[in-house]
Amino acid sequence: MPKTIRFICRQCNLEVEKTTKHHTGKFCSIICRNRALCDRKKANNPKRKACAVCSTAFYARGSKTCSMACKLEYGRRKRRRICPQCRAEYDSGFSRVKFCSRKCAVLNQTLNPMTFDCLQCGKHVVTRTVTSRPRKFCSRECGVIYHKEHDTQGRGYERRAYRGANWPAQSKLARERDGFICACGNVPKGEKLSVDHIIPFGLVKTFKEKRGDYIDPNELVNLISLCRSCHGKKTQAERKLLEGDMIGFFSEVKRIMPIERVNAALEWWSNCPSPWNRY
Repeated sequence: MPKTIRFICRQCNLEVEKTTKHHTGKFCSIICRNRALCDRKKANNPKRKACAVCSTAFYARGSKTCSMACKLEYGRRKRRRICPQCRAEYDSGFSRVKFCSRKCAVLNQTLNPMTFDCLQCGKHVVTRTVTSRPRKFCSRECGVIYHKEHDTQGRGYERRAYRGANWPAQSKLARERDGFICACGNVPKGEKLSVDHIIPFGLVKTFKEKRGDYIDPNELVNLISLCRSCHGKKTQAERKLLEGDMIGFFSEVKRIMPIERVNAALEWWSNCPSPWNRY
């Protein structure tokens, strides 16, 4: 038979009368029981730390604040900066602005003009134009000439979208030759296959500019149809070829396309009297 017992809850300190058969007489409800267990776990846990805002001791994994309100205040403090021009305190948000307003930025640039020497022509330039990063060239023409002369990877400084006058016709022929199927066997639906240069377009084009000989990078032996995923992997593998790592290039490319196609393109490339042929 169930019996009635009177006891004081260990969590809320209220006197409770319970009629139950298996009641232990410790807590008035399951809520008080769970709260007591959590308090005991927090008290015995050595990872308790102080909140970065209100200094309240709390238990959390990877958190610096005890509540959402403290978290928002901590974010505001972290984004708070001092303007170097007017010394006013401002909230920069999540950007890297250095001044509290456009007016302070222009005034600071006017009082402290930027001076530099052009990397190409060596001209000493004094400018009061407000820019987000330091300038290196006196004009766009000097920048283009400098980058063309210091193109170490052989990709060319012109925009990569240009592939020659015969590129539309050659890419169409390459897709028809491959049967509109990727080298991995994938047939994308509703998506046009990409046509990739097995030997990078920049290598052949740079040699053509330096020597004056006509070597068409858009030869069909150098073209292959790839889906979007394979095209991205092939672009990553081109780095090893540009660095002269043929073993690394082969290990990456053989997972994307048949190795016979790569050997045929390399044989075509080796027959070209190019100064880049060091393989």
